[in-house]
Amino acid sequence: MKYIIFVLCIIGLWGSSLGAKKEPVKFFRVINCIKDNSTDISQLEDIELTPDPVIMKRGNLTMSGGARFLRDIPDDTVLKVRFYKLKSVLGINIDIPIPCVLGKFGSCTLPVCKYLEMYKEQVQPFWPEGEEYGCKVKAGPFYGGHNVTVTIPDLGIFGRLLVSGKYRAELEATSKKDEQKTPLLCFKIFVEIR
Repeated sequence: MKYIIFVLCIIGLWGSSLGAKKEPVKFFRVINCIKDNSTDISQLEDIELTPDPVIMKRGNLTMSGGARFLRDIPDDTVLKVRFYKLKSVLGINIDIPIPCVLGKFGSCTLPVCKYLEMYKEQVQPFWPEGEEYGCKVKAGPFYGGHNVTVTIPDLGIFGRLLVSGKYRAELEATSKKDEQKTPLLCFKIFVEIR
């Protein structure tokens, strides 16, 4: 479950017919959802995920890209994460909310420091070289990597059936001190899992 959440939080990208080779349709993408760019503290850099769709069999997932932060992320920052399974029923699109489970999986709102602590194994490979891993997310350095390999555990056939589908994750970071809760960063991430 931790790997599924990681694939969804990292979290914004990108047959043949009559012998002509066509580029496969990509579902994965990351969209910046900040309405007022003056409050945005992040700049995404070419986020890519392969394979797309993600194949949930034992194997590897490769991620490239990352972000730069224009300001230090305040220590009191809270990350609100919302996950939705995207379904189509009789041609009507339905977004099924995924609840927060065990206080850490699914749609949870937690301090950024807590997320960094809980998902250290998954996040640390994207941490800037020479920077100490932890709650201090500083302005300037590139948080990301190129062709970083993430191992996907084999969930078995029933696990794959349970998690297969299209998902949208919405991540929004705000400072507890900001009474208006103006987003510091906001992303919508779309991913397909098979």
